[in-house]
Amino acid sequence: MPRQAAVQTIAPAGEASLCQALIRDMPAMVHSIDAGGVIVDVSQKWLEILGYSRSEVIGRKSVEFLTEESRAYAVENVLPEFFRSGRCVDVPYQVVAKDGRILDVLLSATCVRGADGQVLRSIAMMQDVTARKRAERRLDAAKAYAENLLHTANVLVVELDPQGRVCRLNRALEQLLDCAAADLAGADWFRTVSPPEQYAGIRDRLARMLRTGDGDRFESHLVTPAGGERQVVWRSSPAIEGERVVGTLCVGVDVTEQRRAEARLAVSEQALREAQSVAQIGSWVRDYCSGELHWSDEMFRILGFEPTQARPSMGAFLAAVHPDDRGEVEQAHRQALANHRPCDLRHRLLLPDGTLKYVHQRAEVCFAGGGRPERVVGVLQDVTMTVLQELALQQSEELFRTVADYTYDWEYWQGRQREMLYISPSCERVTGYSQIEFVRDPDLIRRIVHPDDRARFDAHLCEFECAHDLQIEFRIVTKRGEERWISHGCRPVVAKDGRRNGRRVNNRDITELKAAELRAHQLAYYDALTGLPNRRLLTDRLGQAIPLAVRQQRPLALMFIDLDRFKQVNDVHGHDVGDALLVEVGRRFADCLRTSDTVARTGGDEFIVLLPEIADPEHAAAVAGKLLAALRSPVTCGDASFAVSASIGVALLAAGSRDDSSGLMKKADSAMYAAKQAGRGCYRIDGG
Repeated sequence: MPRQAAVQTIAPAGEASLCQALIRDMPAMVHSIDAGGVIVDVSQKWLEILGYSRSEVIGRKSVEFLTEESRAYAVENVLPEFFRSGRCVDVPYQVVAKDGRILDVLLSATCVRGADGQVLRSIAMMQDVTARKRAERRLDAAKAYAENLLHTANVLVVELDPQGRVCRLNRALEQLLDCAAADLAGADWFRTVSPPEQYAGIRDRLARMLRTGDGDRFESHLVTPAGGERQVVWRSSPAIEGERVVGTLCVGVDVTEQRRAEARLAVSEQALREAQSVAQIGSWVRDYCSGELHWSDEMFRILGFEPTQARPSMGAFLAAVHPDDRGEVEQAHRQALANHRPCDLRHRLLLPDGTLKYVHQRAEVCFAGGGRPERVVGVLQDVTMTVLQELALQQSEELFRTVADYTYDWEYWQGRQREMLYISPSCERVTGYSQIEFVRDPDLIRRIVHPDDRARFDAHLCEFECAHDLQIEFRIVTKRGEERWISHGCRPVVAKDGRRNGRRVNNRDITELKAAELRAHQLAYYDALTGLPNRRLLTDRLGQAIPLAVRQQRPLALMFIDLDRFKQVNDVHGHDVGDALLVEVGRRFADCLRTSDTVARTGGDEFIVLLPEIADPEHAAAVAGKLLAALRSPVTCGDASFAVSASIGVALLAAGSRDDSSGLMKKADSAMYAAKQAGRGCYRIDGG
């Protein structure tokens, strides 16, 4: 039933005194204003909540206690209509306490008129809904974050109806299937993505799960539209709305390439709804002398009674209290009377039509001289929506933690001040530090970044303040002192009003990937036996050195080196000895050169030396002589000792030459054969 606020006529003086006493003793925020909007009376609870004394309030206009925005709204809209109609119901205001606190309230008021119909004063009751407003904002933030997490999580999420048809997919699943969610809407999910031989079994599991209400975990193949197959561990659970099963939510982890740890997938239902912000208050007064009990119209509505058909009584009230809570309510009233303390509790109502409500009851006993109870004044607030919102908020937090707790990557969520709001258990597996260490010390995340990468990480944090999704790779130093490579991706968490509520971060350990890349680079550009550059790397460096030499008008030298009679070593002593000989020769050659020079093994017993910056051709001859001299000492391999010599061909790129890499190599090769024909153990120069 809607609230009713009737226009009243002026009461006799005795009743006015009773009304004044009632207003002052009411355990609710009540005040009375005259026709000019000036406060003429106010309840003690009003003063206690806002922190004013009675002398600081009486005589001031009621709008003076509103925020500027609420004051303008009251003067321009509410008060003119109120004095015209004589009532207003649940007007949202913000009032300012003496200590500066701003409270959200709902104001309902009624006019008291004289015999001539003129407004004499009004009585208004304010309901403090600050806590509920705060809960709504927390619920909105949690819902926004949970929805963002579900959509952007690195797990696969699909929501199905009871028949197994697709309702929605998240972004990760869309990317895996290379199609949009709209393309699969309404399709039989398991028939679409499951191999034919697995379809019947999975459908049976779905039916059993919906029948029993128990979650299910299974592993199956997922067939993509392109025909590929992915191995996915699924966790499914019925999606419940109220007490009704409305579908299934399946969360999966693609374990095709990564199976080092068992992934437990969290199943959640992301159907958080906008909570209706309705919290209403009914008042009642019980006179111990007369035995009379008075209920406000709102009290009747909360209890589900018609004012014209029911008479207020404690019996009728207790009959509306849920049977399981009735004893607690009666005991609270007895204790309030015995201990001279307010009765304050939350309990349930079970109305005749089966409706269940949650209410917050507060009552205070007023005592006369000698400690005799005179009357009790109470309020009953319908907090059903507040309780449901608290439950929904708890469900949302559990949903978020269930999804994040079982992801393999290290996830965390930081607030606006970079405080740690959540961090997944995987942090300890990756870093060695526990969740509680990160929560207690938010700067720990920055400190474990490798010192050489910390400046880049700080720059990334600054860039994030002006950007959206960002990705960066850096190293961390774990608690055990190990270096690990991290792929760090973050995105802002944005509230409905567009303000940032922090950032959500996904950290993936890519240490093994980096090691594999390094190994691949070594295999691609370096000789596996000697560790020297191979022909590919030499060709790349030569291609860069020739244009530089031409621009700088400086000579460049390229040497082809072939070990003399190396085949005999392999034939007589075997390839193991031959390999050891090549390693030692490569080491001696490298010791003769500068860091800017390159010595490469290009195959067999062939080496190539690149001298990119030489002062004159004689420098190349001097280096060739050093290389030959390095081989004069015998080479010992195990029990065998060898005298080694080499034939060296030198090609020069003189200033103004137009030779390219291929031409220079041909000249060096030709010069090397000339050295062999000259008797080996020497060098020859092709000056070009």
